[in-house]
Amino acid sequence: MNLPPIGIESWIYSLLLGFCVCVYISLMVPIVHRNFIEKHPNRYSNFALLCVLGAIAILDILPFSVWGFYVVYPISYWSVLFITVWAFMTLIGWKVMKPSSELASNVALEQGLDKVSKEKIDTHNFGFEGEVRRKVLHLMALISLFAFAIGHMVFWLVNDFSFAMMQAMVPVEQMTGMQWLDAQPPYIQGALILNLGLFGTFSIQANCEILRLRYPKVNFTFKRTMQMTRRASETRSFGAHLCLVPCFLLGGMILTYWTPEAELFQGVMATFAVVTASTLADLMAAIIGRKYGRHKWKIVKGKSIEGTLAGSITAFVATIAFVGPYLAIVSVLIFNFTDLVLAKVRINDNLTTPLLLAVVFRLLLFLCQPWVSFWYIPEWM
Repeated sequence: MNLPPIGIESWIYSLLLGFCVCVYISLMVPIVHRNFIEKHPNRYSNFALLCVLGAIAILDILPFSVWGFYVVYPISYWSVLFITVWAFMTLIGWKVMKPSSELASNVALEQGLDKVSKEKIDTHNFGFEGEVRRKVLHLMALISLFAFAIGHMVFWLVNDFSFAMMQAMVPVEQMTGMQWLDAQPPYIQGALILNLGLFGTFSIQANCEILRLRYPKVNFTFKRTMQMTRRASETRSFGAHLCLVPCFLLGGMILTYWTPEAELFQGVMATFAVVTASTLADLMAAIIGRKYGRHKWKIVKGKSIEGTLAGSITAFVATIAFVGPYLAIVSVLIFNFTDLVLAKVRINDNLTTPLLLAVVFRLLLFLCQPWVSFWYIPEWM
């Protein structure tokens, strides 16, 4: 891939993006430390989340992950800009919005929690309606999949409409970067838009979680929504949703890091498959399992055969269009492994599923060709 030259501005904004991720890590460390002191059930998942963010911060600075194209300005610039703007909006809301305590919501969720067994902690004071509201939020991740369809339009708008009108004010490096992006195929542009959307989503979620857990009396946007979708086990711990987006970011890096141009298409499409499988399979397994789960697994408590079957079918259907039938079958196997086997480890499946999918896809795509070659490549790509 003929990358544009990397100048000083690219490195500055890449370092700033890594610095922003490190700031989030520093704000989250006291919460994780408290979880370990209290021996919270989610403490290992939260620690693993910090490790994922640390890996993202390091890889952000390196120029070999083509998916995010992190080091080349202006991609890293827009990520830093969104994170900064949302941070200021959060601070403004802190000062403007009336105080709102988390106490009443937490007390209602934790009532009788000390008498509940570990396998039922996620269903305590949290019925089917709450599970549906919670899992519907997973569908927000699918909105980002439209990115590969609108990526070219977005970059055309930015390049031709905005920068073309301000050529005298725009640095040469920025113009070179935009011209490079404008010349890339739709799947590359869509992947970059997806990357920016994931960074923005994470900043929104992380701000909300940090304020909720460190400053419980502070009001913020989406606070009511979070209270309606929170499990009893998450009153003093990060919500499981916070793990999902960082794992998508790291998974995209794994699938495209130091990738030859001829194989980049497969890495990008596999990234989309990771997003769809991780969100839709878990969603269908939880909803079907809660509503129609009558036959329980003996190997793991709290899981139903109906839910696992629904998740397996969904994982296959959601990934076959992106990576073909062979890797779709692999995604089903990984979903079952994380849902049934790793459930005993108490590590959130929002962490294990996307990362295992990314690692296994990477190994199979780039080490086992052509056995796992895609069966379908759209002509417009």
